[in-house]
Amino acid sequence: MTPSNPITTLHVRRFIPAPRARVFAAFVQPEDLTKWLGPGPCQCLRVRVDARQGGKYEVRMKTSDGSEVDVQGEYLEVRTPERLVLTWQWIGEDWDKTVTQVSVDFLELDGGTDVQLTHERLPSAKSRDNHVRGWNGCFDKLEKLFAPAEAEPAPSMPVGQFCWNELLTSDVGVAGKFYTQLFGWTESPFPGAVPYTIFRQGEKGVGGMMPQQQPGTPPIWLAYITVADCDASAAQAEKFGAKLCMPPKDIPTIGRIAVLTDPLGTPFGIHQPEQKS
Repeated sequence: MTPSNPITTLHVRRFIPAPRARVFAAFVQPEDLTKWLGPGPCQCLRVRVDARQGGKYEVRMKTSDGSEVDVQGEYLEVRTPERLVLTWQWIGEDWDKTVTQVSVDFLELDGGTDVQLTHERLPSAKSRDNHVRGWNGCFDKLEKLFAPAEAEPAPSMPVGQFCWNELLTSDVGVAGKFYTQLFGWTESPFPGAVPYTIFRQGEKGVGGMMPQQQPGTPPIWLAYITVADCDASAAQAEKFGAKLCMPPKDIPTIGRIAVLTDPLGTPFGIHQPEQKS
């Protein structure tokens, strides 16, 4: 496999407040694609889709200047509702011989779906930047497509209640094997600067696992409690005798978290959920 060229590869990520299966369907159903595929004032005029490995698709769009353009391609991988890989080819004088590749991963999270798109093999850095703007514009529409479509917005996590459990371990391989065998969980990676694994029971995430960040400390399960304001709660906890182990920090699509120990040394985490507009 030829490694991606970072100069001509883009990554776009967006949290969509809808179930993973429904978001996946929006990428392969023509009636949905016509509503969001095309940034800003661009309109998707026609979509033909055969969403199976080896199947083809064709899209016609109307641009902001009124002209019409076509894109076509082939599905290389269709793994419902987890992953799509397809070729992407604009039809036009300068593009007919340029075939790029789009990969989309759908990661289920509480309250919605983390959509991660990679577009690679673009002809230039300028083309990459144009496609970054284009995909972000499309995702803006995708987000709006689901925001009003849900009958009722998902309720926010109640403040003061336990909301997440996280295993900090010295050996993620051994620990992962133990818990998956014991409880029948499965493991899926969560992208980020630090390796992180989501434990799942069926489709639902039940906990997380990451390498122990402080060598020499024993492995522990860390429980998180929901707060309205992570920074204010951390400061208040310190006034009451807690020790701040990890200052408040933002986790994309998740919210803001901090880790403390109570006056007796018991560790715990606090979580301020990300606000969805």
